[in-house]
Amino acid sequence: MKKQPNTVSPWDYPLLLEGHRVIDYGAFDQFYKPLGYVEVSRIQSEKGGKHPEERVVMSPPEPKDRTLPNALPITDEVRDLVKDKARELTRTMEQHADLRSRFADAVVTINLLTQSALRRQDAESVGMVAELALLAGQSLSQLEGIRPQAFAPIARKHIQWPMMRSTHTRNSDSEELLRDIALGSGYPITLDMGAKWKPDAAAGIALRMIIHLSNLRSDHPESLIDGKLVRNCLPPLTRATAGKWWGVGLRFLLDAYPSPCKVKELNQLVTATTKQRYESSRNQAIQDKIKARFMAIAKR
Repeated sequence: MKKQPNTVSPWDYPLLLEGHRVIDYGAFDQFYKPLGYVEVSRIQSEKGGKHPEERVVMSPPEPKDRTLPNALPITDEVRDLVKDKARELTRTMEQHADLRSRFADAVVTINLLTQSALRRQDAESVGMVAELALLAGQSLSQLEGIRPQAFAPIARKHIQWPMMRSTHTRNSDSEELLRDIALGSGYPITLDMGAKWKPDAAAGIALRMIIHLSNLRSDHPESLIDGKLVRNCLPPLTRATAGKWWGVGLRFLLDAYPSPCKVKELNQLVTATTKQRYESSRNQAIQDKIKARFMAIAKR
């Protein structure tokens, strides 16, 4: 029996802006709204029925003081604790070599520390995030020095890469590293200095849109978008096919933000006063600006 293709869920919301989250309206109203979270847009489920499910795209409350304190170095007490934990983990890993589990633990820990630093904005937590980033950067730089090509399978799926930098070039990773690891080569876009697109907020959204659609095309070609196979909706991206890609990408953007002009970050894209009078004209101006960047980013 032929396997039924998967359907790309509209609840994935791949184009959410930074800091935005989707949550059921009931949970938002009961738990998050009292904490100062802001409703950005409201989305009604396509499931139908007498009580269609509503979801909310929300943004976190604005911090009262955006000035971060000077980061504090890690204390000897914390370093001793790290050494004890390291010995404990080493013994555990020798008995149960579960690297994937340790990786998952590390990702969760980094995310929790970062969220804590953003929330508390105290010198100790900011310093911990900085120390972790430095340690990870040094480890990555050391591995890249042995065999940079080994990182190509990961780097080709990213458009940015962490590198060790210093005030002196001799103490910095070489720019040639980005070429050696084939950074961003897995996407049909131009990322070098010769690119003709302007790196602004609209380009950032267009870039994320192209990356998401590229991942859908390569990883889920048999899935469905509005009843059509992904591989049929998204032919190889060129200037000639970019319009078809844009139509699919716009659908994902409007899933999360049905009226883009009501979103502060998107409304700021409208600079022409003639486009600011009506909601419909502002929405169209936002779409036109993102589309222009989308077309410029696509490779010929």
